[in-house]
Amino acid sequence: MVIVPGFAATLKSEGAHAAGAQRACLARLAGRGSLLRRWDRHDFSRRALAPWQRGLLDRLGLDADVQRYASAPTSLAAHRADAAGYWMHAEPVHLAAGLDHLVFVALRGALAATAAERAALREPLAEHLQHAGLTLHDDGHGWLVRAPAALELTTSCPEAAEAMSLEHSLPAGPDAGPIRRLMTELQMVLHEHPVNEQRAARGLPAINAIWLWGGGTPGTRSEARALPVAFADHDYVRGLYRLHGQECAPGVRSAEQLLAAVARRAEVLAVVPEADGDLDAAWFAPLARALGAGRIAHLDLVLDDWRLSVGRLAWWRFWRRPRAPAEWLA
Repeated sequence: MVIVPGFAATLKSEGAHAAGAQRACLARLAGRGSLLRRWDRHDFSRRALAPWQRGLLDRLGLDADVQRYASAPTSLAAHRADAAGYWMHAEPVHLAAGLDHLVFVALRGALAATAAERAALREPLAEHLQHAGLTLHDDGHGWLVRAPAALELTTSCPEAAEAMSLEHSLPAGPDAGPIRRLMTELQMVLHEHPVNEQRAARGLPAINAIWLWGGGTPGTRSEARALPVAFADHDYVRGLYRLHGQECAPGVRSAEQLLAAVARRAEVLAVVPEADGDLDAAWFAPLARALGAGRIAHLDLVLDDWRLSVGRLAWWRFWRRPRAPAEWLA
């Protein structure tokens, strides 16, 4: 199983024509295998997980208890096993003014906040959060906010906020009022910050909001469970495995590295680093060759909202026409 976080955002940033040219092998896999899109925007309990996280839990048979594996506390478990409280991701984003509503813009790739920008913004944000009884933490891959006690709150991941109206993506539940007010106050903290003046000079959208999502309390360690051998550097995967008494091997940068490492293991899981260049050349084409040569018997891809499953026999259905990613929504 190979998981590609941020795949939908990558396609969107590349554009349909460029993505089609760079995804020829993926299109062949999609045409010959089984392609399914799983996205229920009305299921609020699952909006708090990114699409690839939902796909991961589904493939591991752990999706029956989504809240147990909330994104922020599970990611935290990769670093700390004794973190009490209620934890949320705090993601810098841009809210753009539309004709009659605000539009959510996730800041990824070239638009993402730099390490220097995060450092400049951290102190004023942490100070305001402290006044609200919350603390800001940096896990090395992003910010987390901690509340001392559990909150009755449901949140939406950035992908859900981009797909739906902002009104329906904001935190909901008995404790949502104070959190919504806090998010509004953080917008005022960011307003006209020098970081945003510098970004405007470079033609970049302002970091004018902090999106709080993925909230939950840390899960307790479960009984050891036989999960597939995993190659991943992503905190969510590493934390999930630690909750089940297992460790992940370091992530790999290409399918060839993965295939060399796994030998003849029955089942393995790999998470592709986000924004990992030419995915077709580094991942999809080598995996397709391995499938055709019998080095692997079955390939499962989790591509954000999409699940693509291809067996060795299916790969030889050469008469099936390719299904380019631009066609998947049709």
